[in-house]
Amino acid sequence: MNRSVELYAEMARSVRGKWWFGSGDLTSIQHPRSHELLENARRAGLTAVLVGWESNNQQSLQEYKAVTKQGRDRRDAIRKVRDHGIEVMLFIMVGGRQDVREDFDGIRKLCDELKVSAHPVMTTPFPGTELYDLYRPHLIPGLDWDRYDGNHAVYEHPSMTPDEREDAIVRLRADLFSVPQILERMSQISWKGFPMSHITSWMVQYPQGRAFKEFAREREEMKGREQGTGDRGKG
Repeated sequence: MNRSVELYAEMARSVRGKWWFGSGDLTSIQHPRSHELLENARRAGLTAVLVGWESNNQQSLQEYKAVTKQGRDRRDAIRKVRDHGIEVMLFIMVGGRQDVREDFDGIRKLCDELKVSAHPVMTTPFPGTELYDLYRPHLIPGLDWDRYDGNHAVYEHPSMTPDEREDAIVRLRADLFSVPQILERMSQISWKGFPMSHITSWMVQYPQGRAFKEFAREREEMKGREQGTGDRGKG
């Protein structure tokens, strides 16, 4: 922590006209020197940060061994970042074997509550990780590695099919980035970060929302074509 505070302080003194997007965990925001960290980072050009919320489901957090990364009050940590004029986006995994259908909608409600955006990805166990070993008995056989991309379900789930989980995350992403939602989130950023943090917020969210909506539309069209082909085959 001390090194990060000093680094950002030096960057604030030495670097001018540079703006950047960072990533980090929530525990550092709850450190006694977090005010200095955030103040120096903003002055050094940090306009937005992707933070690891990891999961909205406590059982999933335990399964991912991510509980200690969250700190005591992660909602307060998000507000603290915003109060320093820095935009926040949550990185969240969903669709794990401990998750339920309501967890997809829970992310939407969380974003509305905190007035932040999120980048939800399908929980994906990668080789060499403890999660992969845990999920190995449930992996769907015969899938190529390009399916391990955070968009596809690559393992069986106790109560949801792979298609149901993929449909759920596509709908969730498409619903998170309407223009009114984006503008309301921008209004929550402290004026300490104006205008660059607000510009960054728009430049990140609006294209992302368009891409997610386009992907959802293409997926629906593809499923419609597949359904039509199947119906003709039966005839």
